[in-house]
Amino acid sequence: MLFFYKMVYPIFMNRRAQKTEKHDSYRTFERVQTEELDKLLDDCSNVEDFVRAQVAPYQGVDLPGYLTYLIECKGLTRAEVIRRAGMSESYAYQIFAGEKQPSRDKLLALAVGVGMSADECRRALKLAGHSELYIKNRRDAAIAFGLRRGLDVYDINDLLYQMQEPILVSSK
Repeated sequence: MLFFYKMVYPIFMNRRAQKTEKHDSYRTFERVQTEELDKLLDDCSNVEDFVRAQVAPYQGVDLPGYLTYLIECKGLTRAEVIRRAGMSESYAYQIFAGEKQPSRDKLLALAVGVGMSADECRRALKLAGHSELYIKNRRDAAIAFGLRRGLDVYDINDLLYQMQEPILVSSK
């Protein structure tokens, strides 16, 4: 429990310390599953303690930071991700900077570029306020298939085109 209290952001930090602290939050975000949190909430006697310890660390998690964290963890550069996603450089860099909110399709293209797992993609979509991939939907099933098989965005677009579904990215 003490570990989570240390994760709460100090009020005043320099940029470097903020970046390190956010990466710690993402690591926690990766480790703690919702099922575990449900169990902790069931065992908790005071909701304020639960919120302080379990919810507060996630308040600083945002999409640009999460994307940056995943890119760094996978040893990629932003330029590589943008190229693999088949996106416009200027638009993608605006997403990374938090200046633009990506559409669901643009975020899915970035997910392919990063090489996200299905779980990482679900989290990114959730952080952006988009619905997660719904496997009972033909188009979403094809995209999930491509993500799970490690297909690039062009192969996924070919698959979508063959299925007569809208493609993820139409041009650079």
